[in-house]
Amino acid sequence: MIEGLGLLGNPRGTYGATTREEERKEEEMSLPVCLGKDVQGREVVLDVAKAPHVLVCVPDSCNFMTVFANAMLAEKTPIHLVLLGKRFKEFDGRAQMALPSVLGIDLSFRVLDAMARELENRYRQLEEVHARNIQDYRKQSGTQLPFLVVVIDDFMRLVEADRARFGTLIRTITSMGRSVGIHMVLATSWIGEDPLSDIRTNIPTTITCKVSAPWESMLLLDLEGAEHLGKGEMYYRNNWGKVIKVIPESR
Repeated sequence: MIEGLGLLGNPRGTYGATTREEERKEEEMSLPVCLGKDVQGREVVLDVAKAPHVLVCVPDSCNFMTVFANAMLAEKTPIHLVLLGKRFKEFDGRAQMALPSVLGIDLSFRVLDAMARELENRYRQLEEVHARNIQDYRKQSGTQLPFLVVVIDDFMRLVEADRARFGTLIRTITSMGRSVGIHMVLATSWIGEDPLSDIRTNIPTTITCKVSAPWESMLLLDLEGAEHLGKGEMYYRNNWGKVIKVIPESR
């Protein structure tokens, strides 16, 4: 169990300015992050809680992950963040941080192992009140069990360092975390030759900037096209498979 997994704030209310063609009315979003605007100028908003896990492929020089983490820290929803990566040091000391930002392969493994144990603990908590998921648990127990979002910058470095250890933990958390409010955001600047086939099954949501070849676009989005993206442009593939082009705000 990681120390500091307490309760934070009050639940967020309705997030109004979303755009989803299938649902034009306002909807309840637990962990919304505005990614930018689509080609029609409408805001594109990702709900991390519904993702339920996210793969991000952006250049090392891009500050996207810092902006993403900052958006999570701005949330009023009960949330704790676990940030793995050197670029997250600036967030140390923020109230929503479950622990200081994590550096190093061995410490990262210990933290992810603790996340897997927290997953088991939360399932026991849900079973005690016969709840199916975190929302049911909150209603039945009256306890605002916080979302736990694990953000890993350059996660391929960890996988390449020890594929068996990290692959097993990532598969466990992504396959079972949604129901108990544990979500992962995995960022990388490179893909390699499909080292993620068994992991990607549980990570339907993808955000990618320009890639170098069509096969990389196919691997990330299940379609070609990301190799033609312009500077600052992204493709966002949501959890039901729709791909949306996100353009820079300055356009």
